[in-house]
Amino acid sequence: MSQISIAGQTAAPVVSESPAVIQRWEQDFSQTKTDDITYDYIIVGSGSAGAVLANRLSEQADKRVLLIEAGGADTKDEIHMPAACGNCQRGDIDWQYKTTPQLYSHFGCINQQSNWPRGKVLGGCSSINYMQYVRGDPHDYDNWQLPQWSFQEMLKYFKKLERADLNTIQKNEHFRNHDQDNGMMDVTMLEEANPINRMLIEACEKNGFRETKDYNAEESLNGCVSMSQISTKGGKRWSTASGYLLQAVKRENFDLLVHAHTCRVEFDEKKQVSGECKVTSIFLKKNFD
Repeated sequence: MSQISIAGQTAAPVVSESPAVIQRWEQDFSQTKTDDITYDYIIVGSGSAGAVLANRLSEQADKRVLLIEAGGADTKDEIHMPAACGNCQRGDIDWQYKTTPQLYSHFGCINQQSNWPRGKVLGGCSSINYMQYVRGDPHDYDNWQLPQWSFQEMLKYFKKLERADLNTIQKNEHFRNHDQDNGMMDVTMLEEANPINRMLIEACEKNGFRETKDYNAEESLNGCVSMSQISTKGGKRWSTASGYLLQAVKRENFDLLVHAHTCRVEFDEKKQVSGECKVTSIFLKKNFD
């Protein structure tokens, strides 16, 4: 039996990169000189959307991109251990928001409020959630009645971002996009680990939900049941920080600031670029809370 340290099992993807990349990944804004740099794009927040934007925009070598994150790097072990995902919430990598007090529910909660976790770390919520990967019901998209947000329009982007885990492909010939390996986000199909999984699936079938091998496949939606699909790679969480930001931070035209809480953005209406107001100042607060 091979000896593998816990540190090796839980390490963030960035640890296998060069020292220069690791330094850029972890340094706070007081260590990064940006005062005399003009940026084409400034993104506030490195969550599921911000990380994708940072990657796509910095693909343009002639554009300068700055990403500002109030939290820190995703170096905590519990972020990368799927079984420890519950420990990622209600701590220092969570904004710890709460819902407004409810009138007709939440009677078991203090002040009838529930927690509303939001990621305060590179990767945002994709670094602290339970990693479930669900495309969503096509009817929900189509009912918005916006052509650019229809399910068929969104489908090409789902396919673009997904990359099936090799083990999943080998064990499930029905898994969608099994021949696609260029997506940024790894998706793993969980296996039936104990009899309770099968009992639950059979109970759902008795109540009208048919079993499918891939609930995200186009032909498998609308009232089906199957094992979960999660965003992991090699047994570790695979967040948008892992999939998108790690590529962006290697580019010379991209700067990353962590522990930098954006407090105010100032515009100068007289300095317009292509008809849009120019940002002249961004006020940041050093954040190690």
